[in-house]
Amino acid sequence: MSNNRSFFLLLVVIATLLVPTIAFVNDLPPVSMAGDQPKSWPDLVGIPGTEAREKILAEDPTLQVGIVRPGMMVTMDYRMDRVRIYVDKDGIVLRPPTLG
Repeated sequence: MSNNRSFFLLLVVIATLLVPTIAFVNDLPPVSMAGDQPKSWPDLVGIPGTEAREKILAEDPTLQVGIVRPGMMVTMDYRMDRVRIYVDKDGIVLRPPTLG
């Protein structure tokens, strides 16, 4: 019984340490890239996410553009063919969509 409790406490400590780290990683600025393709679209903040998606795809239809709503889980991998559009509960873009 004592071993199970110790293991559980260890998991709680590890989770407590990881949560702020994960939140910090999501707030890192985008990595700059070479070429003429934009790495972010700051002019899309404040418009509906669906409209922002259409504008990005009009510039480059080869991109995978996804809308991320509050509470949705996303992978942490970095992909140069993907753009994520983070929206609020009303579907309005919260921050500049970026490649990655």
